[in-house]
Amino acid sequence: MLFAFAFCFAETEMSLDLTPNTTFEQLSKQTHIPIKKLSTLLNGKYEKETTIAEAELNKNQIEDAIEKFSNKKEGYYWSIVLIGMLIVFCSLMLTGFLIGLLKHLNLIDKFKEEREARKSKPIIKKISTVDGNMSNDEIVAVVTAIYLHELDVEEKNKMNLTWKRAPLSMWQAASKVNLPNRIFFRSGRKF
Repeated sequence: MLFAFAFCFAETEMSLDLTPNTTFEQLSKQTHIPIKKLSTLLNGKYEKETTIAEAELNKNQIEDAIEKFSNKKEGYYWSIVLIGMLIVFCSLMLTGFLIGLLKHLNLIDKFKEEREARKSKPIIKKISTVDGNMSNDEIVAVVTAIYLHELDVEEKNKMNLTWKRAPLSMWQAASKVNLPNRIFFRSGRKF
C-alpha cells in the first residue's frame, strides 16, 4: 500500500507525440491528466473528440498546462486521500452509532413483556360483606376455590417436570441400542 502511494508521487518522464489530429482523449492518455482538468487548464471546454488543430492550440500551451498540473499534482493526490479517509471515518462513526442503538432494540421487547404481564396479572379484589360476617356457604366456597387453585398449580408443576429432559449420555444410549453393524458382527458373518 505504501509503495502504491509513493508510486503516485513518483515523477515519470513523458514524451508527447503531438500531431494536429491528436484528440483530447489521446492527449489525456499520454499525459495522464483527466480530460476535464486538461480542458480547464487550457482555458476552454473541449470534448474528447476535439483535435488539437480544431482547438487551435500549440505545443507550448499544452506543455504549460502539463506543467501547471504537475505542480498541483501532489495537492490533487492529497485531496483524494483526505476525502477517502473522511468517507471511511464518517462511515465508521455511523456504523458505531448504529451498533450503539442496537442495545435499545431489546427494550422494546421488555416493554411488550411488561405490558403482557400487566394484562395477564390476576386482579385481586377484597371481598367485603355488609355486616363483616361470612356465611358457612361463602367460607366453603372460598376454601374450595383456594384448594382447586393449589391443585391446578401443582398439576402445572408436574407437567413442567415431565417435559423437562433428563440428562442423557449418548455413549450409554448407544450401548443399549442394536445398531446394524453390531448385529452383523455379533452374528459372526464374514465379508
